[in-house]
Amino acid sequence: MAILKSGAGYVPLDPDYPAERLAYMIEDSGMDLLLAQPELLTDVALPEGLPRLALTTASLAGYSTANPVNLACAEDLAYLIYTSGSTGRPKGVCLAHAALREFCVIAADYSQLSADDRVLQFATFSFDGFVEQCYPPLCVGAALVLRGDELWDTDTLYRQIIEHGVTLADLPAAYWYLLAQEWAAQPQREKGRLRQVHVGGEAMSLEGLKLWHAAGLGDVRLLNTYGPTEATVVSSTHLCTLADTQNLIGVPIGRALPGRALYVLDSEGHLLPTGCVGELCIGGDAGIAQHYHQRPGLSAERFIADPFSTTPGARLYRTGDLAR
Repeated sequence: MAILKSGAGYVPLDPDYPAERLAYMIEDSGMDLLLAQPELLTDVALPEGLPRLALTTASLAGYSTANPVNLACAEDLAYLIYTSGSTGRPKGVCLAHAALREFCVIAADYSQLSADDRVLQFATFSFDGFVEQCYPPLCVGAALVLRGDELWDTDTLYRQIIEHGVTLADLPAAYWYLLAQEWAAQPQREKGRLRQVHVGGEAMSLEGLKLWHAAGLGDVRLLNTYGPTEATVVSSTHLCTLADTQNLIGVPIGRALPGRALYVLDSEGHLLPTGCVGELCIGGDAGIAQHYHQRPGLSAERFIADPFSTTPGARLYRTGDLAR
């Protein structure tokens, strides 16, 4: 929060990552300052001369509580998140303050957030799911329930939802499926204040959706969310209903969010007619990442000119995902 308030950009480093991967991310990102708890990253080779600031429990009583002056410009970097690197070395995705600002407004709207909400922060801060779970709630005055480092089983998750009055939870698809299984086995369990659940990260299970309704959770608003890091977290949402279980293709990813545009294109970049399968490409003036950090060739391949937009310089992101 301090980094964003200053107008700078942050690079999240998960201390559970291998030391070699962390060293690469630190070197590749070209960071100016490393903030870390003193006992962490001690075995990571740091670039010579990189300043390091230890995050301690020192008293903050002597510091001003005034809101700092906003020094950020729309095009300034807000965060640089590295992808998993499953297809090679990790790629740093650069998102601007304008993209983060726009997403906070959009996410607060599709989440129907208010200051009365309590939102579960389930993702680690090194994934962009954290962006959806953290910043939009804070922007509307809602409260966060922080999971911390402990890995929760579904029973622990249920207890935390009830104990802390969680109203909205954003869960990985596989984890949500396990939760639906357990809830269907005990359909009389109380829901507490839970009113909405988001599911994302991978394809949503039709069987899980059947179990969700069998558990009597049809009145809990259930959103299937889709979006790559390169298009600022979420690009489309679908409000799931029992009728979706009859769709043999799978649960739809829904329609584009405001400020986004979804296109299904052939290998030549032409629009495909309804029912045809092609590559899903995402447009949006502010929501598309700036580029891959220090990867100009890959950036040129995946971020292309948007032929469907009238905005000068508009771009499409080629997701590599197939869609109909």
